[in-house]
Amino acid sequence: MDAKFFIKTCHQHGIRVVLDVVMNMFAPKCPLASLAPLWFYEAPSAGRQDWGQDLFHFSSPSYGSYFAAREFLCEMAQFWISQYHVDGFRVDDFADINNWDFVQEFHDRATAQSNTLFPNKPFIVVAEDSNRNFITTSDDLNNPGGLKVVDAIWNFGYRDEIRRLVTDSMATNWGQPSRSERLQHLISKDGVWNAWPQSFDLGYADMACSVDYITSHDVADAPRLMNILLGPMLQAAGLGDGGVQNVRWAVDNADSSPNPAVSLVVQAALQRVFGAFAILLTSVGMPMFLAGEEFGDVHDTDYNDVNEKQQDPVQWNRAAFRGNAELLANVSKLVRLRTSHPAVQRNEVDFFYFHPQFDNDASPRVFAYCRSQGLPLGSPGQVIVIGNMGAQPFPSYDLPGWRWGASSLIETGYPSTAPAYNPMTGSLNLSLAPFQARVFNT
Repeated sequence: MDAKFFIKTCHQHGIRVVLDVVMNMFAPKCPLASLAPLWFYEAPSAGRQDWGQDLFHFSSPSYGSYFAAREFLCEMAQFWISQYHVDGFRVDDFADINNWDFVQEFHDRATAQSNTLFPNKPFIVVAEDSNRNFITTSDDLNNPGGLKVVDAIWNFGYRDEIRRLVTDSMATNWGQPSRSERLQHLISKDGVWNAWPQSFDLGYADMACSVDYITSHDVADAPRLMNILLGPMLQAAGLGDGGVQNVRWAVDNADSSPNPAVSLVVQAALQRVFGAFAILLTSVGMPMFLAGEEFGDVHDTDYNDVNEKQQDPVQWNRAAFRGNAELLANVSKLVRLRTSHPAVQRNEVDFFYFHPQFDNDASPRVFAYCRSQGLPLGSPGQVIVIGNMGAQPFPSYDLPGWRWGASSLIETGYPSTAPAYNPMTGSLNLSLAPFQARVFNT
């Protein structure tokens, strides 16, 4: 009953609820395996990881043409839709399910159930696919029946590449795509760089096919962003070793430490987090972030420990710290822009500037792009991002070829000196701090 009230309350506030379902496996204590092992249990095999649990049996019928485990899970989905009115499902560990026929059936039956009971209500099935198979999100000859398997997948490549961007560690090698090309792929729907095969991932047809994120619950692979950014900054400032407890101490004491350097370094890291959010929330995809990232929460326990990382709750009290509260307020502005401005709810993105040495090592990292709404650059109703993802500060930077002339600009984010247009040179002059991204709309 609590879940029903929770979902109903979310709907009353315009919030959709997507249920996380683990369908690759079930707990050994679950009676399914002992009651009907030939129906539900499948022995570990190539292409499927059981993570210490029992695998659901998907590969062959239980009898005749009846697949018991598939039917059990599809009926589970229909139950949650009809009884709880959920708005979709997130399929955990899609790669280890390793059965696109089943997931496609799950998607189709769940979607049909929702459409029948709640016509015109949005519904989505998202796969957590570490294999980055974006072909599953659209009709393709490689899919069962040539039809899509799911609506969207988690974009693991986006997570990896944006972390390289905001730490200026996007290294390129001779013969590979340039840094500027990789950045354009990151922001657009053209498929991000994949370090394993040393090539770009397959792109996707629409922004609703990709869940873009910086941090998820899998913090062992990608820790909280403040830990990644603040740790090295504390080390460089001689304020500690940059480890989990050092970062925690700095954030918790930034407002009260007698050493002003602690507050300055923490504040600088928080503003860098905002820069990452500015990129995330203006990229072509569906943005997602781990609770607490919006105000710069940090780890309290060892995120590499399989047990401790599951017992590290969000410390909501940190949202009230001065710098964290400022970050939360400014990220909230970005979220409002994302949910209200039509330009960032479409697929178009146009890069119109890179610093001439952007692709060189140890060079300025200034760039600019526009979410154009399909209109010529310089039109009203566009969102413009000007970023500096390098350590070099620019108190005064001239951005040439400014298409919007003297048009009024509304900035979303921390208060900054307003840019100035120079009609003689056709350039825009503005300040850019290290790792800052400034977001404007016309």
